[in-house]
Amino acid sequence: MASLAALNAVVSGVLNPNNTAIVTYGSLHVGDQSWADAYGPQVPLSLRVANLCDFVPSMVSLEPETPTDPYIHVGYPGTFTWQTWDDWGNHSLANIYQPIVQSYWSLIQWGPQQYPQ
Repeated sequence: MASLAALNAVVSGVLNPNNTAIVTYGSLHVGDQSWADAYGPQVPLSLRVANLCDFVPSMVSLEPETPTDPYIHVGYPGTFTWQTWDDWGNHSLANIYQPIVQSYWSLIQWGPQQYPQ
């Protein structure tokens, strides 16, 4: 919702794109490639922080069969690993994302990640 609101606020003139920054935590895929192409230049200072143990950022659908995902993430990616052994616990703003930002910012790895196949 924050990414959608940021683009809307910049496009409508409520916020200036030159001094608007947005940081999302554990966000879902937001829009398709054409939406992301429009978002990038309008909200250039956009960061997306995700716990690699959080299932929400990789969620595509609630359907049992995963459809082809036309949606992608926006913002410069930063990832970290913090496992609580609880699916929703790994997505907690108060117990995971807030402590990382406040006390362990240096653990966030910035940039696209390469995963072994």
